[in-house]
Amino acid sequence: MNIQNWIARSTWSLFPAVLVASAGAASCLAPPIAEMQAKQAAAAKGESADRAPTAFYDASWADCSGKDGKGGTKITTGPAKNILPLREDGVGKKTKGDASLKAHPDWFLFHSLNNGSGKALAFEWKWTTTKDDKFFGNMWAGAGLAFNASWANVNIAEAKYLVMYVKAIRDDLNDMEFTVKLHDAANDKGQTSGKVNLKTYAEGKKFSTDWTRVVIPMKAFAEGDKVDLTKVKTVDFDLAGKYPENESLWVRVDNVYFSDAEMLTPVENVGFAIAKDGVRILWDKTPGEKIEKFVVAIDGKEAATVESSKHEAKLPLAAFPAKSEHRVTVVAANAKESSSPQGTKVVVPSGAPEAATVAVDGKPLHQISPYLFGSNFMSPDAIKETNTTINRWGGNTTTTYNWKTDNDNKGNDWFFLDDFSKPEGTPETEKGYYKFIKNTLEAGADVNFSIATGPYIAKGHPSGGRYCSYPTSKYPEQDKTDGQGCGNGLKPGGKEKIWDNDPNLAFIPNSPEYQKGLVENIKKLFGGAAGKGVKFYTMDNEPGLWHDSHRDAVPKGISTDDLIDFNVKYASMVKSVDPDAKVIGMAAWGVLELAGSNLDMTPPGPDGFKHYDKVSPADKWRDRKAHGNQPQLVSFLKGVKAASEKAGKRLIDVVDIHWYPETYGKDSKGDRPRLSENLSFDPVAAPKQFDAVREWYDPTYKVEWSWTAESDDNRKMLWDPFHPVIPALKKMIEEAYPGTKLAFNEYATGSQDHYHGALIRAAVLGVFMQEDVYMAQNWYQGDSKQPTYWAQRLYGNFDGKGGKVRGKFLKSTSSHKDLMSFATDNGGKKDVVLINKNPTTPINVTVKLPAAAKSFMTYALGEGVGQRIVESGPEPAKGQEISVQVPAFSALVLVAQ
Repeated sequence: MNIQNWIARSTWSLFPAVLVASAGAASCLAPPIAEMQAKQAAAAKGESADRAPTAFYDASWADCSGKDGKGGTKITTGPAKNILPLREDGVGKKTKGDASLKAHPDWFLFHSLNNGSGKALAFEWKWTTTKDDKFFGNMWAGAGLAFNASWANVNIAEAKYLVMYVKAIRDDLNDMEFTVKLHDAANDKGQTSGKVNLKTYAEGKKFSTDWTRVVIPMKAFAEGDKVDLTKVKTVDFDLAGKYPENESLWVRVDNVYFSDAEMLTPVENVGFAIAKDGVRILWDKTPGEKIEKFVVAIDGKEAATVESSKHEAKLPLAAFPAKSEHRVTVVAANAKESSSPQGTKVVVPSGAPEAATVAVDGKPLHQISPYLFGSNFMSPDAIKETNTTINRWGGNTTTTYNWKTDNDNKGNDWFFLDDFSKPEGTPETEKGYYKFIKNTLEAGADVNFSIATGPYIAKGHPSGGRYCSYPTSKYPEQDKTDGQGCGNGLKPGGKEKIWDNDPNLAFIPNSPEYQKGLVENIKKLFGGAAGKGVKFYTMDNEPGLWHDSHRDAVPKGISTDDLIDFNVKYASMVKSVDPDAKVIGMAAWGVLELAGSNLDMTPPGPDGFKHYDKVSPADKWRDRKAHGNQPQLVSFLKGVKAASEKAGKRLIDVVDIHWYPETYGKDSKGDRPRLSENLSFDPVAAPKQFDAVREWYDPTYKVEWSWTAESDDNRKMLWDPFHPVIPALKKMIEEAYPGTKLAFNEYATGSQDHYHGALIRAAVLGVFMQEDVYMAQNWYQGDSKQPTYWAQRLYGNFDGKGGKVRGKFLKSTSSHKDLMSFATDNGGKKDVVLINKNPTTPINVTVKLPAAAKSFMTYALGEGVGQRIVESGPEPAKGQEISVQVPAFSALVLVAQ
């Protein structure tokens, strides 16, 4: 849908020791020595990338992306060639390598004392930006470090670790991605391993102004088997991510070497879970090290010793006085050394738990659809780990995807710029659509594939370049450019759009016949929907926003008749190729598109599309009035129903509504954020975020503020007809085109990067089960570092062995205002999802089942437990009643059988 996700899916390739910038950017030029010396003389204090370095390290290279050294990242390099500077303050003699280097002295890459100067190796850079330089290609700098000045390759096949010390100019650079990879000299270009983030293996998991040891296991290098470890030439570094703009920064490394010694890296993912009789401390540890034991300490005092095969310790509650915050740390140890301590803060709640009852009805209400647990562009690993059931190829870029040249146009997400295209004759197996489908199917999920249905798709470039709709060669005066010859289509000042552009600059015409070749290829390559192929095809993405997102191709937007027409034409094409495929229609961006078309929001006349904000009350909703003054959703459904009856077959099986809730509420600062945004925890706003979940199903929900309910007209047209969301939409669908299924194939639940966002996501997934939604695919999922990932896994793989909340939905009733419950009859067992929204108070829950159970287990998700789901049990059940404690601000699955 947006540029951030496009950036996340984009990749840049670097060739170490070849002194050129990333694709599309010129090399950064080192400032002349005289200029650097002048800046040094002018510097008032401190160190800076602008100061002249006192020496350079010959066995290295450095480079960055930017525009001729004037914009983007500048990295300090040598006067004649790209070599890195040395700075004072190196690591001392006592930390020079280890005993293994006596047998492998050539494994030593760099130590400041080798040259007798005591100077550390400095990576110095400055991300210099202007309004024209804010594009992701600028946010990179890289360097390579060779074993010696002759750049010879070295055999490190027997090495077990890469070791170094790291030091940063400031403690707050930890949003920066500082990664390392290996590069060999096996052929002319060599091969490169995957990257490893240095913070992952740094003591304390962060950089600081003090020297920090980093010990990276060789097994941590992804795709390391592609590198010939007998001929390693350089260790390469990349600087990317979030770091301050227009400010000189540095990171130093010292004492860099490979080792085959028996070292111990820190434990990972330390967490805790409070039980009735103690506190469980949990941690992870990568296998392969010779560990004799783990030592657990409370506030610096040893509390437990655990054998190396176990990753858990249970400590008595008495060791944690209530109301106090305690630091629990864990180290791995053997006879020679121990790892740096990793820890977590533990606070035992002081208040007594509150009581609640959850009564589960034994009569199933409906079968839970397997397609509720989906996502967009999810990685194969995440699909497998969460048992995600359906993965969508969708979003803004798919509107212009050209399958023959394997490229798209970014629209107003990114300077109306085409992506790089594949040359003619490229095998289908090398194209993006093929790889997406193959990876998704092999990971075990079904595919929802979006077909471009608009009038234009991206143009392939014959020489590997990129076209754009507003080139500066044709439109020299624009508000912003990408620094590479493409503008944002706005006149200087950013308030007036450039109209009447030629779409043929960046596009070619689209048609059902053109897209038929794609559907035929998909069926040929993967089989049809009746087998193991693609089962779902969506008719494009958010057409009601094309007048904005793709105004270079569809400046006037579309009418209701246009919407019906292209859905019918392209759905007919899909059904003609694969009659068993299910077609998903509309793919509306939100409530405004459900209510009316683009014509309803524009003045009449040939230039009306230029004035979306100037439509008069008399002209507003004129397209809607021409269709019986009913919501566009209803007109669409009736239109495709009539076309289906004429064709003698159903053309649209599912209607897709994208829902990014338009609910807003004041926070503790007095601001009024959108509650579905990525908000950090706020004690005032967070309860409102949980309460806003009621928008989906509860007719008594009262929104604090929403532009869709701000005026009487908006409430009449935009809020009241579509609330509560799921029951209202299902009623419209059933009345207009019975049998059509409801999908939310883009939706947001809020705070995806924060722990309470996982609980909100868990609540919404439960609501989808409760309200019998057919399909749901969240827009943003992420990996195991994202809290919402664990909500998805709670429903799809709570035990790590494929345990899923599925089956038939059972009504359940909670007696506590802060406790949500959702229950299922899952093939002979009962699954009950319990969510405690209270951030401070545990709840003792008595679950009353419809029939007696023999035993039960629980699987809990909590902020303190770390990136994991904690399993407890099995425990014997006492008939139909089971008692469990749901900790404050947590969710768990109770499995009774």
